[in-house]
This record gives sequence, structure tokens and C-alpha cells, in this order.
Amino acid sequence: LATASRVLNPDNTHPVSEPVRARVLAAAERLDFSVNGLARGLKVRRTNTFAAIVHDFVDPYFNAVARGVTDAAEAAGYLTVLCNSSRDPDKELRYVQLAREQRVAGILFAGGGFASRRYRDAMRKQIAALQSYGAYAVALEPRGARMPAEIPDNHGGAREATEHLLG
Repeated sequence: LATASRVLNPDNTHPVSEPVRARVLAAAERLDFSVNGLARGLKVRRTNTFAAIVHDFVDPYFNAVARGVTDAAEAAGYLTVLCNSSRDPDKELRYVQLAREQRVAGILFAGGGFASRRYRDAMRKQIAALQSYGAYAVALEPRGARMPAEIPDNHGGAREATEHLLG
């Protein structure tokens, strides 16, 4: 079990001989083995998933953002969960809570923050909770919560922000 784990874990630094590595990979192929991301997430306290919360999928700007985010994430081996807040601050906060419960590696916010004090205070707490388990948050617009912001060149900005999260 330990040897198989070492071979199948891309972050493993423990040496495994090439003949053993080949046998494990052949067995994994034959058995159509797939890593259990949830189990791995329990050990490392986060998953290879991150959320992108956008204001409105219908808006062409946010379509371009979503495309850049998913392209960059996929290239780095991450799954992106796209969330449409419909410009509703309560819905955005619920998405952040759900993302935290799933132990995402990070959240990208596309669209400015909302003005109410209640929203800003709640978002600060959510961001602090994300950071407490090693996750990141980044925004494409300046926001009141403490997080880096990448000011867009739309598609390029989304790609840079995503790469920042993944790094």
C-alpha cells in the first residue's frame, strides 16, 4: 500500500525503483485505478479544487474570465467549480461557505465586492477561515476583504489570478 501510494502520488519524494514503479503503474492501469481526491484531501487538509465565483454567467466579460480560469486550472491539474452569484451578496457568501466546507485550495472572485458592512465583515471572516487551512483567495477587482487583487486585462487577468492561486 505504501509503495503504491508513493508511486501514484505526484508530490512524493521517496525513491521507488523503476521496475517497481512500472509494476504499480501497470496494475493501476489494469484496474482502472483513480486516486480518491477526498481521501487525499483529508490528509493534506485541502483538495485540488478551487472555486471561481462570478457575478453573472450571462455577461460576456465573466464568460471570458471563466474560460481563462478553467484553462489555467486544468493545465495545473486542478478542478474548477464555477459559481454564479447573480450579483447577490448573500448567495456569494453561501458559495464561499460551501467552498470552505469542500476544502478548496482557493477562491477567485470575479466582480467587485458589495458595499454593505455586514457583507464586508462576513467576507473577512470567511477569507480568514480559508487562510487558516492554507487556502488562498484572490480577486479580479479591489475588495474590502484582505486578499490580493489582479486588476484585469480580462482573460489574461483571470489566468494570472488562477496561476497565483495554484502557486
